Amino acid sequence: MADETIAKDKASYSPSTAFFFLVNYILGTGFLGIPYVMYHSGILSCTLTLIVVTCFNCFGALWILESMARAHAIEKHSQGDASRRLMDDEKPSYDTIDSKLSNDVRSKSFLSRRKFEITELCGCFFGQNVKLVCLAIVYIQISLASWSFTTVAASTWSSNIPFGNTTTLRQCTPEDFADNVIPTEAGCLNSYRLCVGLYGIIVIILSCLELTEQKFVQIAMGLLRFFVVIFMCFNSIYAYAVAHENNYSVGGSADLGQMDDLSQYNVTLSTANPVFYNFKGWLQAIPIFVYAELMHLGLPSMLEPVSDKRQLHRLVVSVFCIMGFIYIFIGITISIRFQDSVAQIATLNWIQFSKPGNPTSLRVMSYIVIFFPSLDVISAFPLSSIALCNNIYTAITGYDTTESEGISHPRLKQLGLRLFVSIVPIICAFFVESLVTILRWAGLLGFFICYFIPCGLQFFSRRKYRTLFVNNWTAHYRTDTEEVTEDNQNGQGDLVYHTPMDTPYSSWFSGKKTIFVTLIYALTAFGFTIAGIAMSSTSNGHHNSTDNMTAMMDIDYGL
Repeated sequence: MADETIAKDKASYSPSTAFFFLVNYILGTGFLGIPYVMYHSGILSCTLTLIVVTCFNCFGALWILESMARAHAIEKHSQGDASRRLMDDEKPSYDTIDSKLSNDVRSKSFLSRRKFEITELCGCFFGQNVKLVCLAIVYIQISLASWSFTTVAASTWSSNIPFGNTTTLRQCTPEDFADNVIPTEAGCLNSYRLCVGLYGIIVIILSCLELTEQKFVQIAMGLLRFFVVIFMCFNSIYAYAVAHENNYSVGGSADLGQMDDLSQYNVTLSTANPVFYNFKGWLQAIPIFVYAELMHLGLPSMLEPVSDKRQLHRLVVSVFCIMGFIYIFIGITISIRFQDSVAQIATLNWIQFSKPGNPTSLRVMSYIVIFFPSLDVISAFPLSSIALCNNIYTAITGYDTTESEGISHPRLKQLGLRLFVSIVPIICAFFVESLVTILRWAGLLGFFICYFIPCGLQFFSRRKYRTLFVNNWTAHYRTDTEEVTEDNQNGQGDLVYHTPMDTPYSSWFSGKKTIFVTLIYALTAFGFTIAGIAMSSTSNGHHNSTDNMTAMMDIDYGL
């Protein structure tokens, strides 16, 4: 009875709160490069590519969710493990579960508070050797992302906070960061490192909190994300319409300091036509789109506290649909408005509107937009650190972070790991601000996390799941949409194995055909990405747009 009370008292949050956690994880700063990429790679080709990437990234996330459900059912079926990990008070008790599922194996795979990290899933279905490889991939990807988060915040703050102009502290300029591993001038360097320290203190404190303890911060940051994105999009639409109505173009309007009217501030609109397709730019845009929709590593941690886990698959799909629409919308509106003057980081287009002479409301909103990336990464850093800590903890101890029995001082060990995975990238950021060469190749890890690992987990978990449960499957649960084919028969006339609908989170996109199509797509996109990197690295005499595209790719790979 006491255990049951403890289980019920575990901190949790609602699916709507989980939505903001997922949005904050996926909507990092990488999406800010989409308008630039879309304009120089082709608006039409990038829109279609984003739709395809969104679909396949969603498949990968759903397959991780399904693999977690299968691992949960397999562990529950195992008498030895079930006695230690899956107590009766941890089993989901949903009163509204369809009675048709009462004798079905699917009822065993509803997720509970038992959490399966990516590394543990790899160990369950791939073996221990592959598990270590997966852990290395996870560690490198998240560490580089956290490193990049720190440099984005520190460079933004040191360039916009008025530190003065002394030899000790000085407000940095873009030239201080151009083509430098780290600012070389002492005043700017001190300002940059001071900002690294301030950012580090904030995110380390957040990283030591449980997800349920920081839900209000995450909800607030999620609302800020939507607010800034909506402002940027509709401000671009309005300014574009006003500019065309008044026939404004680059250099054809009043000086910024003389503007008294909102309709006068769009001075960056170009008369050039948007590019609809550019092969070299498109090659380099693919990994940026893949990384912009990467939340797979954070799924186990962020979905574990959800109180009602029946609709987790619909929650994941809704996040990808909304994010895909936002990326396309922000890419089209900002790229068409600014066209060939669009900045590599979309928020930088609003710097000119923060200067004196513009309406006060516009200046305030422009400052919010400019500082948005640095605020954005404050909420993204702890989510990444917690996900990395959980994976390392599971790999070392063999337990997930929700378990306390059988291991001494679990909370203390988790805090120690969180401090370690948080401090390392911050220390790196003290000495290296530019990650150009490293991040160009580290971006390739996104393909393993989004596609290759989920495809493997889906294939091998389905095979192991079917082998274990096929003789226990009931024929009592059928729906009009399920087709029972001859090869689904298990040799016992009254039992049928329903594939691919083998967990409560499965769909008709869970089968082998979708896995193979996804694998072919991933290998093709991976090859295109390597070709794009090779072309940008070896060719000489690039056009300016190609050079800028390479720089944009370097930035976004780590975000």
